[in-house]
Amino acid sequence: MKWFMNMKIAAKLSTGFIIVSLLTAVVGVIGIVNIKAIAKSDVELYENVTVPISELADMSIEFQRLRVNFRDILLTDDPLVVKSNLDQIAQRQTIMAKDLESINKTITSVRMRELFDDLVKKNAESQQSVDRVYELAEKGEVAGIPALMSATGAAGITTKALEGAIDNMIKVQIEDAKLKSDDNTAIVNRATVIMVIVILAGVLIAIGLGMYLSSIISKPLKFLAETADKLAVGDIDVDVNVKRKAKDEIGTLLGSFEKMVENVRDQVDATEKMADGNLSVTVKVKSDKDLLGKKLVEMQDTMKVLLDETDKLVVATQEGKLDTRGNAKAFVGSWGTLVGGINNLIDTLVGHIDSMPSPVMIIDKDFNIVYMNKTGANLLSATQKQLVGNKCYDVYKTSDCKTANCACAMSMQQGQKVSRETDAHPNGMNLDILCTAIPLKDKKNQVIGAMELVVDQTAIMNAARVAEKQAKYQEKETSKLLVNIENLAQGKLHCSSKIEPTDVDTKAIGEMFTNIYKSFEESLNAMSAYVKETAKVLTEMSMGNLDLSITDDYKGDFAEIKSSVNLIIDSFNEVLSNMNNASVQVAAGARQVSDSAQALSQGSTEQASSIEELTASMEEISTQTKLNAANANQANELALAAKEGAIKGNEQMQGMLKAMADINEASGNIYKIIKVIDEIAFQTNILALNAAVEAARAGQHGKGFAVVAEEVRNLAARSANAAKETTALIEGSINKVEGGTKIANDTAAALNQIVEDVSKTTNLVGEIATASNEQALGINQVNQGILQVSDVVQTNSATSEESAAASEELSSQAELLREQVSRFKLKKTTGSAYRGLEHMNPDVLRMLENMSQKKQENSSKNRGNAEAAKTSSKSRIALSDQEFGKY
Repeated sequence: MKWFMNMKIAAKLSTGFIIVSLLTAVVGVIGIVNIKAIAKSDVELYENVTVPISELADMSIEFQRLRVNFRDILLTDDPLVVKSNLDQIAQRQTIMAKDLESINKTITSVRMRELFDDLVKKNAESQQSVDRVYELAEKGEVAGIPALMSATGAAGITTKALEGAIDNMIKVQIEDAKLKSDDNTAIVNRATVIMVIVILAGVLIAIGLGMYLSSIISKPLKFLAETADKLAVGDIDVDVNVKRKAKDEIGTLLGSFEKMVENVRDQVDATEKMADGNLSVTVKVKSDKDLLGKKLVEMQDTMKVLLDETDKLVVATQEGKLDTRGNAKAFVGSWGTLVGGINNLIDTLVGHIDSMPSPVMIIDKDFNIVYMNKTGANLLSATQKQLVGNKCYDVYKTSDCKTANCACAMSMQQGQKVSRETDAHPNGMNLDILCTAIPLKDKKNQVIGAMELVVDQTAIMNAARVAEKQAKYQEKETSKLLVNIENLAQGKLHCSSKIEPTDVDTKAIGEMFTNIYKSFEESLNAMSAYVKETAKVLTEMSMGNLDLSITDDYKGDFAEIKSSVNLIIDSFNEVLSNMNNASVQVAAGARQVSDSAQALSQGSTEQASSIEELTASMEEISTQTKLNAANANQANELALAAKEGAIKGNEQMQGMLKAMADINEASGNIYKIIKVIDEIAFQTNILALNAAVEAARAGQHGKGFAVVAEEVRNLAARSANAAKETTALIEGSINKVEGGTKIANDTAAALNQIVEDVSKTTNLVGEIATASNEQALGINQVNQGILQVSDVVQTNSATSEESAAASEELSSQAELLREQVSRFKLKKTTGSAYRGLEHMNPDVLRMLENMSQKKQENSSKNRGNAEAAKTSSKSRIALSDQEFGKY
């Protein structure tokens, strides 16, 4: 049955109707064949049985009349009467000869042929006897005629034998009529049984075929509906790889639906991988209209660029390029805010270094200056930007520069802090300095440069006596300060501010370091307080607590940090609050849109696929309908011909009924004639009796007349007996003819019913032909409309599929966003739940409000009606063509 499964639905339905039509045609053919057989049998019954019986009856009547003529010859002496009777006898013999010829033409069986030959023989013998009587009558030898005509005479014997032969023929013909009638009844019964069997088989086949066709069409559609319902609620774990994939419209729809599910699965898989941090996943864009795929690719590219920008800032900071900043303008929304926050952190760190009282310099491995703080730039009478890129030895011009004693070179070689005293001659100055170098390393722990702290020792070196003391004192304090600076460089904001004991020589230095430590400590304390509070706030923020702010009084650049952090917190509160509110509503709205879009997408996809197939099918149907119209016209002509044939058959049956009625009437007339013959015999017997009485009265002279009277009475007695026997035969024949007439009437009634049915069938076929012609014209018009609908449906299908996919993704992203936002503890706000969404279309806001209200109403209903309530309360966004693109 695979070939049947692969047929188009229209072809399957047409096949079913054709099978039922063929079964109906079989019933009609069987009926027509059997009706023709019955008609043929009735013709044979009439021509080969009824007509011969009529001929034999005529022959019997003529034979009896011939005997009456002989009687009249015996009863008269008038030559003229004798001559007249002899002429009548000759005429009757001629009529009997013609009847024999007619009977000879209707004989079909061997038995009837034998009886006919015997009848012809007996008639010839009787003819010879009659000729002998005729000769005697012509010669006037009337006295010899009674002996010849007596029961023992030659004429009497042959006449009796001829009468028996006629009776045998009539009896056998009646028996043949009975057999033929029985055969007709058997044909009718057999045709009835066959037609009943074929009709029952046709009904069973039609019912079975209808159930089978409905099953192979409804089951795949039910499967698709259940699978679509799962997809509508976000369940992509569906199996659409069904075993039966026919090549009809349902099979094509199953294939398209399977491709759609695979596309959804691919996009969900790509989204999960990106959510896990795998940005190398390949997102497949199915077509130019795959909006979700394109947006996923854009988001992936944005995240990659953001990671590259962050890595660039990290590398630049590690290399000491503290003037490097991220391009926040290259990103939109929160991505740009994140890059700007990182830039602010770097600015804060640079501000702290610039506030240090000693020159701080950062170089790369090639001794190129990559950063110089403001103190160092002021010492060198240049700006920070002017110094970047110059060689450090060209700026400070120390005795250790370009030697193995260079603090920076030693620090980078040894990978540790190195301090050295040397002289420097920047801008023609003669300075005694202390250089402390700290190596800078990258992520791989490879040295990429050094940071150098320069302390001016010129005043100390001017006093020889106190120089060493101050040097040692300064070295110690400087070391402590360097430790603090190193701690600062390492992010440790704790300061050891206790100085060494001083004397007169070191008092100034002590006071200086005291002031330095005081300022440094104040700075560190302020920085520590700022950092601690900021860290605390950031820690709370990282833990999801956004219900806080920085309340202390920050000074200088830290006031900007305070404002920025508070602004970030407020922005996060506002954004996350709006995101939380919007995500709930968007998720609900997206689910509603997704349901509608999925339903519309499914319907549009099915319509688009079906209409494409339907367009081709309609072309085929149009051609087939035209052919059906032509066939219906031909069938109409055949039905009209069948109707005319049935009417002719009915007319012939009416003719047969009329003929049988004539036969019945003729039999009645024969019966009347026999009655007359019987009465004549009775009257002849009375006359013979009277003649005998008169002869007795005449005495001796009446003896001869008495003998004639006796013979006449005997003849009258035999005529009476023959009339009685013939009457009995004629009555039996009349009864059988009446039975045949009843059967013929029943057959005529059946033919009349057949004529009516054929007339109805002819009318129905004519109506079908007319309807087929109109249907062919209508199908051409429908085909044109379908072509126009196909274009619209295909456009709607693509749009609804994109809307469904976007809504599904929007729903899942909104839910994911709501889960992420729910981790944060937000500040309590008042006003509309949709604060921040004021710019949205009022119709959408009202829709969201209604959806929220309906959702709250639904939650208060009974659990038993939850599903029905959920289904009935779903909001629908009704969009017209004028609102396309509005949302």
